[in-house]
Amino acid sequence: MLKIRPYYVKIKHIFAKERRHDMNIAIQCCSLMILIVIMYLYLSCKKVFLNSEFAFFNLLCSTVLCVFMDIISIVLMSKYDYFGRGIVNGVAKFYLITVVNVARCCLMYIMSNVYDNGDKLKISRLAVYGSFAIVCIGICAAPIEFVSDGKVVYSKGLSLYVSYVFLCIFTLQSVALLAKYSRVLNKDRVKVMSLWIILWIAVCVIQAFYKKQLIVSFAITLGMLVVYIRLENPESALDRETGLFNQNTFGPYVSQRFRNGERFSLIMVTFDDFNKAPVSGTIRCKKEIINLFKDIPNTFAFKTNENDIYILYKHSEEAEKMFELLRRRFILYGDKEFRPYISYMPHSSITDNIDDMLHMFRQANRSNEMVEHHCIIIDKAFRDRMMEVQKIEKMVNDAIENNRIEVYYQPIYSTEKHIFTSAEALVRIRDDKGKIIPPATFIEIAERNGTILKLGEIIFENVCTFIETSDVLQYGLEYIEVNLSVVQCEHEDLAKEFIEIMRKHNISGETINLEITETATLASKKKLIANMIALRNYGVGFSLDDFGTGQSNLNYIVDMPVDIVKFDKEMTTAYFESTKAKYVMDAAMHMIHGMKLDIVSEGVETAEQLDTMEELGIQYIQGYYFSKPLSQNEYLDFIHKKNKDYYEQHNKQ
Repeated sequence: MLKIRPYYVKIKHIFAKERRHDMNIAIQCCSLMILIVIMYLYLSCKKVFLNSEFAFFNLLCSTVLCVFMDIISIVLMSKYDYFGRGIVNGVAKFYLITVVNVARCCLMYIMSNVYDNGDKLKISRLAVYGSFAIVCIGICAAPIEFVSDGKVVYSKGLSLYVSYVFLCIFTLQSVALLAKYSRVLNKDRVKVMSLWIILWIAVCVIQAFYKKQLIVSFAITLGMLVVYIRLENPESALDRETGLFNQNTFGPYVSQRFRNGERFSLIMVTFDDFNKAPVSGTIRCKKEIINLFKDIPNTFAFKTNENDIYILYKHSEEAEKMFELLRRRFILYGDKEFRPYISYMPHSSITDNIDDMLHMFRQANRSNEMVEHHCIIIDKAFRDRMMEVQKIEKMVNDAIENNRIEVYYQPIYSTEKHIFTSAEALVRIRDDKGKIIPPATFIEIAERNGTILKLGEIIFENVCTFIETSDVLQYGLEYIEVNLSVVQCEHEDLAKEFIEIMRKHNISGETINLEITETATLASKKKLIANMIALRNYGVGFSLDDFGTGQSNLNYIVDMPVDIVKFDKEMTTAYFESTKAKYVMDAAMHMIHGMKLDIVSEGVETAEQLDTMEELGIQYIQGYYFSKPLSQNEYLDFIHKKNKDYYEQHNKQ
């Protein structure tokens, strides 16, 4: 017992906590417990492993290590006579390294938030690692001393000053990055990171002047708690209803994969069709489909809004299986079948950024193929088609902005007056090289993206300007026909806008005839009829264009307040080539004439066709037999020449 007692007393003395050290130890232990709780919560939630998440986890680990080493260094410094100066010096210097390491990790966390370019982030990381290596060497090589005033033991010396210098360098770099990218970053992130840095600076100042106040670990922990709660809580990345990742996570994660050159496959599931089913069935079916891909390895699912879910696969084979499974998925209610809309991008290599990728998915969802089949594959061929559409969209927008919209006029001949009494206005645009682009190239695309409204307004304005500024009415012109697109027919303010334009140019409504198509009336018949009535009250006439080629039947003529019915080129040609078509057209003409409506026959190209149409009593003829569509000046020359006799006779009277 006599031999053992001195060692027992020595060990007891080592771990006996004097009151003067209790406060510092208690603060650091509380800080460590808070960090452990944060780490447990962070690791227990699923994540997509963004660069910022990796950086935060590294920062969290470095902070835990720093606080732990702070506790160990306080214990050993207070008992350095028992442990030996070499061990205490080593632990104290390692603690200083962990403090600077926290500042380094803080800087790298900020860099992961501000640098979009993967190469730039890698280069910056290497530079920071190099600086940190110099710090480690400097702290290890420089001397360190311990001072005790009987109450508190603290360190001083060149090693401490080296750590302060590099601590300030890393902190100033963090300040510079935040200041430079403050307009790009989310405002909440800027506020939290700024608060964190201010806390760092305050602690460094206090510690430099009051070495006895050991508050570094507490300040670091407080900063980590704020960052976790406000910025890096994994729960904020999840959709509460489904447990899938949310919109805020989708964009950063996909962008990161593009930057890193990591390939993937992507499926988009849209539940729009399910909304037509009863609510209970919609919810149940959504849950069933979501459960199909919720826990698949190497797969991340994102709910971006109420009806859209993106499923990202690291391996295309798994994506292909899921696509085939989803495209066959449906629910039945009574005799109705409801299916999700599925867009599938097998390989992300067809694009290199998220903006183009999302644009392709939006285009896919609006495509006719999606409406018809409920699924579409977004591959290289689809991308090329979309790029061509984008090129045309840009061309149309440039033409609108640079006033390169032109109106051509195709003359229409009156078989009763034997002069050209009207014309159809046809839009043409010129590209930046001056080449004329035919309407078949861009009209459908302009209708799809809504540009047709602006385009239609420009065309109508040009026609009204032409009537106002030319002498064409004196040469027998009665009206000009202007085509209305499907989108224009559904536009609620169409009548109001057109009447304002006609009043602006002081022209009569009788000089305008608007052409509607059969398909134009399907989507919003009430709006169209309301517009037609308002315009008719102003004197505007209407034609039913391309009769017989739409999705409608004779009800269009009955329901629509039209004055003229136009037979398109195919119907005119078929009259001379098919006996059945001849009977159909004869019956249609008899019915239309019986309703006291006029007829325009389009596509007349020969004298034989002209003579036959006149014999049938068709009032107006339009086609290449008389003229192709002409520019404004060419049309004026044409009408001056062809209707010269009418003009001279009219002037004599």
